[in-house]
Amino acid sequence: MAAGVYSHLLIAIDTTHPDERIGRRARELIRDRAGGLTLLTVIEPMPPDMVAAPTALGAPAGLIDYTEIERNRLEHARRQLEAYASAVLPPDVEIVAEVGAPTDAILEAAGERGVDLIIVGSHGRRGIRRLMGSTASSIVHLAACDVLVVRLADG
Repeated sequence: MAAGVYSHLLIAIDTTHPDERIGRRARELIRDRAGGLTLLTVIEPMPPDMVAAPTALGAPAGLIDYTEIERNRLEHARRQLEAYASAVLPPDVEIVAEVGAPTDAILEAAGERGVDLIIVGSHGRRGIRRLMGSTASSIVHLAACDVLVVRLADG
């Protein structure tokens, strides 16, 4: 790999607050060259207490198809990623939406694809993690590749 050239970028975004600045930074890095590009979002699993709670109508939670709810959440996230990619990124982007712990899923996806740069955004709003969000901070410390954290304005 030539200095300053990455062969596979993974962009991890939060579809609840997609920010085009992350995609624009990725475009700058991949302009005029071929290479892999993956756009990923990770949806956190439904909390166990929510899955076990009765519904507002009083029906037992077991009568609700949570598998279908998760499937719908993933499909919605995928549509959001596709819209984001078509607005901001070059063609031939791999779109990935999955349920899991964000840091673990991002690092696993990066490892499986041989990613050499992960790009994440950070609002950095709280406590000791003022400079980076908790997911961004964890990725910076645990990733086996380079990480670019794009500073986002507080929303």
